[in-house]
Amino acid sequence: MKKHSWIAVLVSVAVMAGLAAPARAASCAQIDISGAKSTSSSGINPRGDIAGQFTDATNVVHGFLIDHRTGQVSVIDPPGSTRTTGVGINARGDIVGRYDNATGAHGYLLSQGQFTTLQFPGSTFSNGMGINARGDIVGNYRVGTALHAYSLVGGVYLNIDVPGATATSVSGIDESGDVSGNYVTSDGVTHGFIVKGSLLITADAPGAIFTYVRGITSGGHLAMGSHSADKNLVLIHGFLYEDGKWTSFDYPGAAATTVFGVNSRGDFVGDFNTDAGNLFHGYVCRSAVDGVFPVAALAPGAFGYSFKTSIKLHNPYESPISGNLIFRRQAVPGSSTDPTLNYTLLPYETRDYPDFLSSLGQAGLGSIDLVATTALVPVASARIYNDRDPMGIGAHEDLIGPEIALLPGEGGSLLTPDDLQRYRLNIGVRTLGAGASMTVTVRDRAGVLRKSFTVAYPGDFFFQLSADAFLGLPLQPGDSIRFAVTAGRAVVYGATADNTTQQSAISIVTRSVD
Repeated sequence: MKKHSWIAVLVSVAVMAGLAAPARAASCAQIDISGAKSTSSSGINPRGDIAGQFTDATNVVHGFLIDHRTGQVSVIDPPGSTRTTGVGINARGDIVGRYDNATGAHGYLLSQGQFTTLQFPGSTFSNGMGINARGDIVGNYRVGTALHAYSLVGGVYLNIDVPGATATSVSGIDESGDVSGNYVTSDGVTHGFIVKGSLLITADAPGAIFTYVRGITSGGHLAMGSHSADKNLVLIHGFLYEDGKWTSFDYPGAAATTVFGVNSRGDFVGDFNTDAGNLFHGYVCRSAVDGVFPVAALAPGAFGYSFKTSIKLHNPYESPISGNLIFRRQAVPGSSTDPTLNYTLLPYETRDYPDFLSSLGQAGLGSIDLVATTALVPVASARIYNDRDPMGIGAHEDLIGPEIALLPGEGGSLLTPDDLQRYRLNIGVRTLGAGASMTVTVRDRAGVLRKSFTVAYPGDFFFQLSADAFLGLPLQPGDSIRFAVTAGRAVVYGATADNTTQQSAISIVTRSVD
């Protein structure tokens, strides 16, 4: 893998209203490798590193890796290759793809600078398409003219064929081991699919004769790909498929758009053209928020003291970074006019905001979004503290990424304190993107149902209430509270305050399968 000083051309393009872009995409940027005739972005990992391929001036295809920190492009060419593509990339930066040489087409794994050939036993053609953090790989192969798919787990190749299909192709595998791809039926229609555990889900875009589910993440809840109603596959559109809901995506000004890869944050990559021809531009679309601090406060507490919020940002990179901190006020849907503080950090700089809400001229309760305007996100933490003890421990908060939020099928539980005289409990909810709905279930220590109810909230919405007020019944020691999200995504937390010491703690509700 050769490193060059080439820098990908990244032209920021706001996602325009009316284009039916996925709500999670805040902005998109075009990617053209310097000197290339055509560029395609195929995979993106949680850090934001991008894998793909480009065609040079002599029509030779090379793989590439773009480092999210510097924008530096590394060219990927296995020894002896005449053509190379970069397709899937995992959290460690391992890349899979295809290379051609004198003996044919082969898959490859590039890990820590070392190439390993991927070849399904007995195949005349193989490639690598997806790889997850565990190193599980999926790809495709041919024996004769028949196209099949495979998985490679623990060094063992396994065949993947959709029953009754004339051809099967896979392209993605997520951290749960769920797989995405397409299959062709005898009528010539190409169907998208997702395999979740042992369940095969056919995913066909409305009105399409061609659907290919390419990228997959979040336990199969979020997938992206391409669809077309054009039998010649000239007019292709991208899509987002989230829990059975379809959203079409066309890159601004494009004649054809393909979505290839998506990461756990909801960032996605692909390519497009403007003339329905064979020369393409790559692109990356990044999610609307890089992380949230679920709760921030400048508000009176019990016994005459006040809660305040401090925020610390650190730039661990050798280049400057910048972005915005946005305050989402309690019980008010998020909007572009919400109070915002802009930050710029020099290399390795650390900056403190000891009373963040005062610096914005705000007070009360709310939530804070961090949106990086560079590709690099700072190390960030927050602390809610008692103003009578500003140097005390306080309630620590880490920045919560969108990939950690509760989602359909993977809710979470909150346990109540045993001593409800000493400790008081508040419950907070912060939705992401288009909002969230959930079923809340309260059970006593023995597991007996006390109450169950459903709620729904708009996007980028925050509120915090006492547990009794939120649940509509008085808590009992040892109660459990289950939050089962039925649509959208949300961060849920419990905030416990000690009536004796006045110390507080925040517990983020973590995911478990419903």
